[in-house]
Amino acid sequence: MMQAYVVLPAFFVVYLWATDLSLGRRVRNLAVATAALVVSSAWWMVVVDLIPASSRPYIGGSTDNTVWDLVIGYNGFGRIFGASSAVGSAGNGAGFGGSSGLYRMFNDIMGGQVSWLIPFAAIALAAGLVLCGRAPRTDARRAALLLWGGWFVLHFLTFSLAEGTFHPYYVTAMAPGIAALAGAGGVMLHQAFREGRAARWGWVLPAAVGASTVWAVVLLQRVSGSGTVYAVAEAVVALAGAVAVTGLLVGRFMKRRKLIGLAAVAAVVALLTGPAAYSVSTATTASTNGTNPTAGPETGGGMGGGGGMGGGRPDGGAPSGAESGSAPSGNAPSGSGTGSSASEGSSSAAQNSRARTGGGRGGDSQVGSAMITYLEKHQDGATWLVAVATDQTASSVILESGQPVISMGGWSGSDDVMTLARLKSLVKAGKLHYVVVSSTGGRGTDSEIAAWVQKHGTAVSAYSGLYRLDASDVS
Repeated sequence: MMQAYVVLPAFFVVYLWATDLSLGRRVRNLAVATAALVVSSAWWMVVVDLIPASSRPYIGGSTDNTVWDLVIGYNGFGRIFGASSAVGSAGNGAGFGGSSGLYRMFNDIMGGQVSWLIPFAAIALAAGLVLCGRAPRTDARRAALLLWGGWFVLHFLTFSLAEGTFHPYYVTAMAPGIAALAGAGGVMLHQAFREGRAARWGWVLPAAVGASTVWAVVLLQRVSGSGTVYAVAEAVVALAGAVAVTGLLVGRFMKRRKLIGLAAVAAVVALLTGPAAYSVSTATTASTNGTNPTAGPETGGGMGGGGGMGGGRPDGGAPSGAESGSAPSGNAPSGSGTGSSASEGSSSAAQNSRARTGGGRGGDSQVGSAMITYLEKHQDGATWLVAVATDQTASSVILESGQPVISMGGWSGSDDVMTLARLKSLVKAGKLHYVVVSSTGGRGTDSEIAAWVQKHGTAVSAYSGLYRLDASDVS
């Protein structure tokens, strides 16, 4: 939730350095912009937290039912420092993107997601800044390099070193910086190469192309057994890269501009074939886990192809389903008091076929199509089709049945969304007849709600964990 702020240092530095205004005006403008940013970002947090907890849905993913804890803690600094929720508290390291460290963006899990053009972009950034030389402070080319270079470097360091919950799809935020550096920096390198500047510039562009070509071949070799498309892509990248580097060097030495032009085209092919293969594969393959979407085939750590594992809360206090800590999305009728409903979970459940059971690792895997059909047949006028432990399960049932479903424990089952008093009132009013006591954890398993449901409800023998409750069962 704080990820948009990662780029702010780059924005501040570039504005302070390159804007054609006096230092006083630059500082004043930044102060006003910062105040506007804080107000526009934080007003909703203040408003929500001012509403009494009894009058609004539970803030899913927080430990104290506040947006502040969710944004600043669990979904904020907790992602960086490994804190489970509150700032400064200890937490476990993340494993969904591999171990933290400067190599993370290049490991078996993350390499194919983001690193294809990183060698070229890094060389282009460094060389581009050198090429700007002693240009005026307000030089637009250097400002652009600093802006996009800052965007890339800040994200690279943040994601690489983050010790909290980290998912591969976070790195999509790096794409604008890498793309801008590869494009603008590549043009600068090509101009320096063609203009015949100092001899050292005759090697920089071929070196950048060669480095990214070699890395692309390494990435494709990692998945060479995953389909013909990757084997073909590997051959194309290797051939095009060799043609590009050779053509650039020979063209410069022999002063053949047309040859340099053809080599540049070959370089583009070499640099983009790998990412294109991943894109085509992802676009033409059905995903089975929308909560953790990734590109390309399955690689190390069980990630990839959109079928990677979800990420549970790092404190280990709840079933480790695909994490979010999402705020309420409004899938439940107004005034239900059931708290956060299926938001991120819906994207995952949308991929499930009718024959597939709902839930995922953090949900109620026993809630399948047969049970849903039974619940629809015996709803008996109730507002809610069923109450389940997690948003992930609720989202699957909602998408399949089109009926309102109560999520008693929020996203992963750890939230105190439902109270026993509230559940009793719903049953007594005839708004809810069925509750699933989860077999995988959460509010429907080890809470007072589960004990009460098992004591007063009637077990539906055909479906494990399903209980029927009527107004007469409420004392």
